[in-house]
Amino acid sequence: MINIDVLNLGPMDNCTYLVTQGADALLIDPAWDPQFIIHTLEQKKLHLWAVLFTHGHFDHVKFSQTLLEHFGVKA
Repeated sequence: MINIDVLNLGPMDNCTYLVTQGADALLIDPAWDPQFIIHTLEQKKLHLWAVLFTHGHFDHVKFSQTLLEHFGVKA
């Protein structure tokens, strides 16, 4: 079963989508708080296999390098 969780992050409550199937995870438009996202994924014991950006606004791409490096994935 595929699950979709919405994480509202940052001062503008930007939507980050966490799509999971079993222990596999996909992040869509991660925003603002990479440490919170890292903690959430690790707490749920999820394996991040990809990050998808639907657009290039700074609030999404500026903070994502930390996620990409931590999990060793490409956007």
